[in-house]
Amino acid sequence: MKSRLAAYLERSDTPSALTESPRHRLADLIYCLVAGLEESMQTSLRNYTRAFLRTHAASTKLAVPGVVQLLADPAFRPLDQWFRQRQVNLDDLQSAVDKSLEQARQAAIAQK
Repeated sequence: MKSRLAAYLERSDTPSALTESPRHRLADLIYCLVAGLEESMQTSLRNYTRAFLRTHAASTKLAVPGVVQLLADPAFRPLDQWFRQRQVNLDDLQSAVDKSLEQARQAAIAQK
């Protein structure tokens, strides 16, 4: 899954890899949401939480692109096409992502 790629990119020292990582994390999460892969989605959210806590501890913000922004990138065209075939409403998907990420952030802060 893309979350493994995101984790690999996060361990890299190159700025381009660190920039790319949140995009792959988002791609993993939205794929899991649309495909109904609950267990994989929970894993994706745990990975997001770890990344959030690392950036939070460093007093920085974890930059997560918007769904439309991500899908506009040619690198994610196959995912965009897959969503179009399934007639996914991107506004609803963005809302679900926002809600999931906010819940993950709140849970992470509460556990600290």
